[in-house]
Amino acid sequence: MDLTLVRRDKNFEEKNGSIYTEGSLTHELAHASSMYQGYVTPDKQSSYTPRVGFCLPQNNTPWGWLLEEGWADLHRGEYFAKYATEEQKKRIEAVMKFGSLNLDDTVPITTPNGDILPLPIKYLYLTENGDLTTKSSAYAGYILELLCRKDPTLYPTLRQARGSVEGLRKLSTQIDRISPSLYSFLQSSDYTEKDFSGRLQKVISRLFLDVRTLIKGPKGLQETWDRLLRTKEGN
Repeated sequence: MDLTLVRRDKNFEEKNGSIYTEGSLTHELAHASSMYQGYVTPDKQSSYTPRVGFCLPQNNTPWGWLLEEGWADLHRGEYFAKYATEEQKKRIEAVMKFGSLNLDDTVPITTPNGDILPLPIKYLYLTENGDLTTKSSAYAGYILELLCRKDPTLYPTLRQARGSVEGLRKLSTQIDRISPSLYSFLQSSDYTEKDFSGRLQKVISRLFLDVRTLIKGPKGLQETWDRLLRTKEGN
């Protein structure tokens, strides 16, 4: 039986509520959903794990980090959207100052590449200082969400691919049907905020053409989006 351990950060939990810790558990349990084996050397001094879900963690070049982290954070975001209490939701609304928000509303995030990209509120959380932030894996989670929006049959294939080579082959074919060579483009991403957000920008450009098609939210939030995009286009 798999055992998943998560350190409980009481400072973050105090700011966000128990949903923060529950979301972290959901993320890590999603990693544990894969079927994989670890190998230990005869002297028991070292171990080798050839595959963790979609990822080859000991490859010389990055492979699979985006899909693996995306799978985990997709579920963290969905857990937050489903189980966050009104009080937990209002903590985020109080910081954003746009009034009542839907957890699928998209806020503008400035990435390390200088892009302004949308990210649903369900992927955000409060820091110890009370500021809103997100995790690198949130960009990957949103990528999978957008791919599933383009092909609603993709999620069952993602789940199947976590336990079989046949599923992985089916997944690569299905993602490439959405956009040619997209599977290898996503799989070759390194595990950094810059790489994950850069892949999100490309996915939005390829599949949705304009970031504006993904903007959701009340009037004040949409006005903020318009102002930021006009400023960026003016530069």
